[in-house]
Amino acid sequence: MKEMDFCDLRCQYAEFPKADAIDGSGSCRTFVGLYCTLKKSLVMKNKICDLKVYRNETPFQKDQGST
Repeated sequence: MKEMDFCDLRCQYAEFPKADAIDGSGSCRTFVGLYCTLKKSLVMKNKICDLKVYRNETPFQKDQGST
C-alpha cells in the first residue's frame, strides 16, 4: 500500500510564493500556502498530493517505491 504524501517544502516542486503578504502574514513565512511549480499555482500546505517528488529523489524512484 502506498503511503500518503503531503504538500510541503520537501517536494522539489514546492517553493515559497513570490508575492509577499498573500494571506496577511507579511513575509514571516507562517502562511499555509506554497507555490507548486508543477501545477503553476498556489496550493494548500499539508494537503494530500499524488505528485510529490522529494528533493533528493527522481520521479522514477518514486514510481518504484524507493525511499
